[in-house]
Amino acid sequence: MCTQLVVDGEEIPTSPGSKVPVMLPFSERTPARIPLSKTAFARELHLWRMKGKLPCASEAEAFEVAKQKVTTKYGAAQVMWFHSGFAKGYIAGVTRFAERNPDFDPERKANEETNPFFLWFDAPEGLVVPIVLSVDTYRWNPKKQEGLRVVANIVTRDAGVIVPPEIHGREPYFMRVEDWLGDAPLPKPVARGEV
Repeated sequence: MCTQLVVDGEEIPTSPGSKVPVMLPFSERTPARIPLSKTAFARELHLWRMKGKLPCASEAEAFEVAKQKVTTKYGAAQVMWFHSGFAKGYIAGVTRFAERNPDFDPERKANEETNPFFLWFDAPEGLVVPIVLSVDTYRWNPKKQEGLRVVANIVTRDAGVIVPPEIHGREPYFMRVEDWLGDAPLPKPVARGEV
């Protein structure tokens, strides 16, 4: 995973298992540190197709569904978020994010000026990065049917809006917290390269 976020001055890699500061609707304005899922990203396009509704109504229901949806189709045992998503949260205070530089030359030393590994972009001010809470495998034991945990999935765009489409990877989706947590319909995904 190559996307990096800067949250309140702290650089956070979005690799599976790394903990991100997630604000939850029922929290007291203190972020919970929740590990990212193995898949790490929830796509804006999937949410739009689902009309913004998450598949599970509660954490308990998500755990039950996850037990039935464990798959090794994509490598190690995992549960895709669109089976077990059950709540919305968000990351506040994102000031910058980075995508991997497609022109990075691994034969040369990484250098911020001449051979950067990351290309950095400013995040829109006053907006948050939506998060889907879901259940994923963690030391999954198929015989005992245990080893699940609550994880965060960063909502990302399918098409570049802030980053140029030719280097797009997993650009975070930014929106107003009221729209994300409220009943407002998600805007239709932007086609690749459109603004």
